[in-house]
Amino acid sequence: MPEGQTEEESLGNIKDAIHDYLETVDELGKDKESRYVKVC
Repeated sequence: MPEGQTEEESLGNIKDAIHDYLETVDELGKDKESRYVKVC
């Protein structure tokens, strides 16, 4: 998916994929308890 004609296009594709993933995670997590854990 990150393939693009230029580095800028590839980075844009990666950004879009991450955005879509996070939207899906938010949607699937509605009405469920969740916790965030920081790992150092």
